[in-house]
Amino acid sequence: AQAPHVWLAIGRRLLRVRADSGAAVDQLAGHADQVTAMSVAGAEVWSAGRDRSLRAWDAVSGAALRSLQPLAGTV
Repeated sequence: AQAPHVWLAIGRRLLRVRADSGAAVDQLAGHADQVTAMSVAGAEVWSAGRDRSLRAWDAVSGAALRSLQPLAGTV
């Protein structure tokens, strides 16, 4: 069985680490400025950044799924 993962927002990237060992699995880049919020929703991870973008990532592969930008105001 695959070990569960924990997602962290660090600077402009999302980092996926193994919950059992803390070993890094993926670093997902795409935001032009600091990630300010993130949420795991089923098979997707959503992130919002100071660059006023909202991004969706595949929680299994780490692939970028879609990006909404620029959004008006602060995200």
